[in-house]
Amino acid sequence: MGRRIWAALLCGLLLCAPALAIGPVSGEQMRGMDVSVYQGNVDFAAAKADGIETVYIRAGYGETGVDAYYRQHYEGASAAGLKVGVYHYSGAISATEAKKEANYVVNLLKPYKSKITLPVMFDYEPGERVTANYKKTSKTTRTKYATTFCNAAKAAGYTSGVYCSTSWFPTYFNVSSLS
Repeated sequence: MGRRIWAALLCGLLLCAPALAIGPVSGEQMRGMDVSVYQGNVDFAAAKADGIETVYIRAGYGETGVDAYYRQHYEGASAAGLKVGVYHYSGAISATEAKKEANYVVNLLKPYKSKITLPVMFDYEPGERVTANYKKTSKTTRTKYATTFCNAAKAAGYTSGVYCSTSWFPTYFNVSSLS
């Protein structure tokens, strides 16, 4: 069902949400999964029955992409009573692009704002643009992309953070400056 290691997500939550009441800040752990178009139709009631408590849904990607299953996944997860957060698969190669992406995803979330119970996440992982840009940028620069996205989401009233693997987090970002 496209489950990712929850610990990787929780590690990323520290970026822009130091006071967040889940994850490593409070010590609470929850079972979760992420979904996107690649999982297709998901039986969220069955996932909940299997012990899943949270779901992260890919809302979009880049500056204008919308995940084809975003709305369907949101409706299904919400109807099943799961805690819902979203992630935006970023292709940003500048802080300006990261801000545009954040504003874009904030607009996608408007109909659901009161029901998004988990952070809006900046998903930064291997892809053609990100990988090519990695070779040209520093941790400080990539950290700026992430904080720019997170600050824009925060300005819109959301808690936010970085969504990436535990190996990428210290490799791609300046972790010491993300408290």
